[in-house]
Amino acid sequence: MPIPKRETIKSDLMILLQKNGSISPSKAYLDLAIKWKLTEREKAESDGKEMRYHHRIRTVKQILVDEGFVEEVKVAGHGKWNYIIPNDGSLTEDVWQDLVLDFASKTYFDPVTTKKPEPIPKIRTRMVEEIYRRPEVAAKAIFDAGYKCEVRPDVESFNRKVTDFPYVEAHHLVPISAQKKFEYSLDVSQNVVCLCPFIHRLLHHGTDSKRDSILRQLYDRRKSGLLEKKIDPGIDGLIALYSSK
Repeated sequence: MPIPKRETIKSDLMILLQKNGSISPSKAYLDLAIKWKLTEREKAESDGKEMRYHHRIRTVKQILVDEGFVEEVKVAGHGKWNYIIPNDGSLTEDVWQDLVLDFASKTYFDPVTTKKPEPIPKIRTRMVEEIYRRPEVAAKAIFDAGYKCEVRPDVESFNRKVTDFPYVEAHHLVPISAQKKFEYSLDVSQNVVCLCPFIHRLLHHGTDSKRDSILRQLYDRRKSGLLEKKIDPGIDGLIALYSSK
C-alpha cells in the first residue's frame, strides 16, 4: 500500500510511542513500514536526501514534539523518541478521546483483563496535578461494548474519518477526579463506559434528574466490576460524586 496520509501516520506513530514508551527512529521506521505493508520499492523512494517515508514520519514526529507529546533525547549517542503526557492543559479531552479510539481501532493494543484491584496510577505534575488516564484501558471498554453506546445502543453513530470505526466516547463512571477518596485505581476498564456524545454531555451538563436516571442504569451494568476492583461507592455515593462536581 502507498505511504498513508498525515492523519494516519500521526495516529499510528502515537500508538507505537504509547505502546513502547520510548523508541529509536530506526525502530519506528521499521515497525511502521511493516504496519503499512510498504513494498521494498515504496520504502526505497527518495526525495534526494532521505527515504520519503522516513521524511514523512519525521515530519509528523516534529508535530508531536511541538504539541508536547514527544521529546527527543540522546542515549549513549543514539537518538530516542520518548512519549510523554503533558499536564499543562495541552492534553484536552478531545485529544484523549482520540487516543482512546486510536487504541480501540487497532488489533495490537494490550487488553487489561485482571479482576484484582489495581494500585492508583501515578499523579503527573507539571503545571497542574492530574491522574494519568491510560487510553488503552478505556479502549478495551469501547472494544468490549462493540462501539455502541451503553445507554442508547440502537442509536447509530457516524464513522470516524481516521479509523472508519463508529465515533463513541469513553467516560469514567466513578469520576477520576475522585481518586483520592479510593484506596485502589479508578482507571480500570470496569469503571469505563462507552457512550454516544449526547449521553456523555448529558452526564456532565444535564439536569440532576436525567443525569441520575442514567447513572443508575450504568451503575447496574458496572456494579459487579466495581466490586471486584474494590471501587464501588454505592449508587447513592456515585450520585453524590456527580452532585458535588
